[in-house]
Amino acid sequence: DCDVIIPNVFTPNGDGSNDRWVIDGLGKRGNTVRVFNRWGQLLLDATNYANNWSAVDVPDGTYYFVLVLNEDGREFTGHVTILR
Repeated sequence: DCDVIIPNVFTPNGDGSNDRWVIDGLGKRGNTVRVFNRWGQLLLDATNYANNWSAVDVPDGTYYFVLVLNEDGREFTGHVTILR
């Protein structure tokens, strides 16, 4: 019973399909999303993330994310891969 679905790959190549990192189940929930590169540098720091990150100027690779839901404090962590 997972009400938040976080994809681990997206392809921001401008073809109109899978160009943004879309997390299903966020709805109107308050949240914080942070994405880091393998050296721990912060690439995305979004409050109330709106499924709009297209990884402009971010090279292909695998990145670490932390998603925190404000309503209950649940924290999700994992990896997302960018492929063009």
